[in-house]
Amino acid sequence: MFKAPKPSKLPHLHLILENLGLPDPQVARFLDVTPVTLSRWRKNGQAPRPVMLALFWETSWGQSYQQTRLENEAIQAKMESHFLKHRNNRLVKQMLTMEAAQNKQKDGAANGPLYQIG
Repeated sequence: MFKAPKPSKLPHLHLILENLGLPDPQVARFLDVTPVTLSRWRKNGQAPRPVMLALFWETSWGQSYQQTRLENEAIQAKMESHFLKHRNNRLVKQMLTMEAAQNKQKDGAANGPLYQIG
């Protein structure tokens, strides 16, 4: 699943460059293009999609997007862990109940307790 925003959701090139707040020569070096190429993109108000994505992830919007996504995934993982611990505890109690019932039988089972908490 791609995490990149759809083309229609990307900010305009001018807004991206403004958000970066870096001089054009530095941006051109980062993109490994000539300053003339960056100037042409700026004049046209658009750049190739890979360039737009590369720049987007460097903006405060891209970083905020990533931070939010990571925080949401961490919350989800924590909730899943909590659920699994609760489920495991419930299953342990069920096993202990079954073992107690088995031990009350006259002869018990040949294999003895299935689960014991040490």
